Amino acid sequence: VLKILLDIMLILIRKMKLYQKRKKFVDYLVNEEGVKEFCGVSDSTLKYLINEVTNREIYTAFTNEGDAVAYAAGRTMCGYRTAVLMQNSGLTNASSAISSLTSIYNIPLIYIVGWRGCVKRLETEDDEPQHKIVGKETVPMILSSSPDAIVWTDYTIDSIRNAKYDHSRDVFYLTSKDTFSKVDPREVVEPYSFVSSRLDCIKYINELVKNNDDVFVLSTTGHTSRELMSLGEVNSHNFYMFGSMGCLISFATGVARSNPDKKFVVLDGDGSFLMRPEGSYLSDQIGTKNILHIIFKNHEHLSTGGQRIPTRDLDEFVWASCANSYRHVTHSLDYFKSKIDQWFSLPPERCVIVAEVANRAEKNLPRPQQTPEEIKDNFIRGLSE
Repeated sequence: VLKILLDIMLILIRKMKLYQKRKKFVDYLVNEEGVKEFCGVSDSTLKYLINEVTNREIYTAFTNEGDAVAYAAGRTMCGYRTAVLMQNSGLTNASSAISSLTSIYNIPLIYIVGWRGCVKRLETEDDEPQHKIVGKETVPMILSSSPDAIVWTDYTIDSIRNAKYDHSRDVFYLTSKDTFSKVDPREVVEPYSFVSSRLDCIKYINELVKNNDDVFVLSTTGHTSRELMSLGEVNSHNFYMFGSMGCLISFATGVARSNPDKKFVVLDGDGSFLMRPEGSYLSDQIGTKNILHIIFKNHEHLSTGGQRIPTRDLDEFVWASCANSYRHVTHSLDYFKSKIDQWFSLPPERCVIVAEVANRAEKNLPRPQQTPEEIKDNFIRGLSE
């Protein structure tokens, strides 16, 4: 009994320390470093820090890290010092803005980066394949775009204060899992009760195409691919995208254009679409008629903790981006099914469906057992059969 009580006390003490670390870190940046605003793209490692600054009403959400850096540069240049939050995989999106905008105009920024694939826990099971490369290369990536940057991993406020770094240089704070304690968003958005779940939609598509040798399904990174995986063994007609957020529709367009005698169902997300909307626009302009592009609209980045994303006018944006495609918005599973059936029954024509789905995450979703290269090879075999 005493051991159990001691363990509980240690857990509570640790949680209190993490809470103080999260709160004191934000207080330090706001009160001592003059940060007036935070902006960035959602990340599971940073979700509690994002909730903290969102609750303080000093956070602006972006869908692309490069855009967030550019926004922060504009704000900081005008006297509103703005810190940027992102996952380390987002450094690839941000590097152009860092090296060709903030560096050459000498606009130093504060970056808070979630370090997925952190070297000290690189082999742990909770990191997906795409994080292993970027985890090792995170610090070199930072220094390649900002050679004079200060990279910091110690979140003890006294240590940060004692560093006395030069404010004319970029500062990158790298956070790993459990750096900050849990805090829920003050405004909790209830799941939509009048629409189906994304998994219900994926189940219908899976049943419809699994016995059709000429139809293939490509799914975007995050829960969408894991939900498709949950329906059975990995098969040669499914391509599961890991990482490369926003790249799926361009990738699928390349595949579909190379296989004009087959049909391709692309399972995308609203956050993924918004990160690289030009991919959908160019696919529409190219005229890949053998693509059914489904964009699940749940208004959140569920796989990184449920942070809200700007989707108020998503439908109109999709319409403008895909002017040459058939376009539909579905609010129920039955209507979604009818539009899917319609596409399969008609001659090939590019179609985009924005499917409103509940903003709830399925539990205990499987993680990939195959490597990305095995998934690729399996898919290629399916295309050649």
